[in-house]
Amino acid sequence: VEAIRDRRRPVFDKKDEEAVYDYVTELLNTRKVSDKTYQALVAQVTQEQAIEITTIAGFYATVAMLIVAFEVDLPEGEKPQLPV
Repeated sequence: VEAIRDRRRPVFDKKDEEAVYDYVTELLNTRKVSDKTYQALVAQVTQEQAIEITTIAGFYATVAMLIVAFEVDLPEGEKPQLPV
């Protein structure tokens, strides 16, 4: 979590977590995923799980866009946990 907060690549103990990170990072940053990255993901998780991961990433992106577009403030007294 600290590495992500600091915009650094985390160190992973588990191959599946690394594959998910690589997949979602590439998807969100480039709006597409290479065959190599996708194959690395499905080597670690099922195709159904890959679909779920993609859906969750899309939902996150949608919520983030809504928050930014409508300038949603944090609840009173709350501080941002990530750099703004």
